[in-house]
Amino acid sequence: MFLKYALNFAVKCTSPHYTPVRNAAFVRDVYKMINYTAPFSLSEKELILQKLNSYSAKEFEAHITKIAARKIVEHRSKNGNFEKVEQLLDLDKIETVTLEKYCRFLLRDLSEIQSTTGGINQVLKYLSKDIKPHIREYKPSSTILGLKVNVNTVSYALINNRDLLDWGTLNLADENAKINSNSLAHNVLFFKTQELVKTLPEADFCVEEETLKVLARDSYMVLKFNIMKTKAYVDCILHQTGNIKSNVIHHMQPRVLDKLFELNVGNERVSMSVKFPQIMKDNFEEDAPFFLNISSQQMSDLKESNSREFIVGACLQALAFRLAAQTKLKKDE
Repeated sequence: MFLKYALNFAVKCTSPHYTPVRNAAFVRDVYKMINYTAPFSLSEKELILQKLNSYSAKEFEAHITKIAARKIVEHRSKNGNFEKVEQLLDLDKIETVTLEKYCRFLLRDLSEIQSTTGGINQVLKYLSKDIKPHIREYKPSSTILGLKVNVNTVSYALINNRDLLDWGTLNLADENAKINSNSLAHNVLFFKTQELVKTLPEADFCVEEETLKVLARDSYMVLKFNIMKTKAYVDCILHQTGNIKSNVIHHMQPRVLDKLFELNVGNERVSMSVKFPQIMKDNFEEDAPFFLNISSQQMSDLKESNSREFIVGACLQALAFRLAAQTKLKKDE
């Protein structure tokens, strides 16, 4: 990226009428200027090019970030099809390292990742330390409730060792309701949470994903704080109901899903709802680690939901927990 700006600056400085501009002009075929060749075979490059020139933004989002997907589609519509993989360097903020990472993701699907040495078996070592507290007394017949708590909603997915039993989203407030100090006041939030928790399905185990840490000068600080506050109310009241037989609410680090389902690209997470159909397709057989029997009606309900990203997140949490529990059960035997 620095090279593209430097080249434009050098050309313009040769003109006696040069005046500074804020945005650098588009530079085509940057790879030629830096003499770069992507480290992939011809057959691999052909496959990558095929996807680069045919995938929609949603299809890209199953492999790379939404921002990168949008850039590729916009570049393609303005400049025509990619002729070489290396032309990805023409896109803003894509360097050689990023290009190679995106290409590797486009070349691999979940089934290939899981079948390689260092696939799921390598990831399993993270499960015991990234899911707290430790899983105890899991049985093959156990049910698992995955929860995704937001400020105004709680999305859930209930599974057993092979079936999706139920999933959906419950509202803590009206969809268009404003979030303010009044709506998050103790008596208001307590009453709403108490009513919502009554409608959650019972389960043997419950698992949630930890909220991302609040960073210094975090632009999402208020949102994260409100989510953590709502989650604390949900957890406390759910624990008191006795609807979770293990009497424990487990929490997992976000990196568990990122590693198991290859959701992380750089510092961003790809869309879980977009990638979910491929995950299910790759785990079609009953002995697959993430096999889940989902009815056509359940899939239809998911597509119609405005909270499908959170519902799928809850489902993936439950699947990851099930894998960790089943692995521990086998080791204990």
